[in-house]
Amino acid sequence: MGVPLPAGGLQGPALRTLIERGLRSWAASLRRLGELYDANGNTAKLIEYYQKFTGLWRDADPELQPKVCGRRRASMR
Repeated sequence: MGVPLPAGGLQGPALRTLIERGLRSWAASLRRLGELYDANGNTAKLIEYYQKFTGLWRDADPELQPKVCGRRRASMR
């Protein structure tokens, strides 16, 4: 069941906030999948999901870059 949109749709800051939250959730899911595949020894899937994560966050804020760099290094195994 979806959440009803406000009359006139989403615009400006509301739309930007919704998109940012969605991208953070998606990125966290990609990162977690990579971690789970790593724990299970599936290197091919680990690489696939860490590359998706780092691609999505390549332009992340400076304080988030250590997370991106760590996953990028892990995907280069």
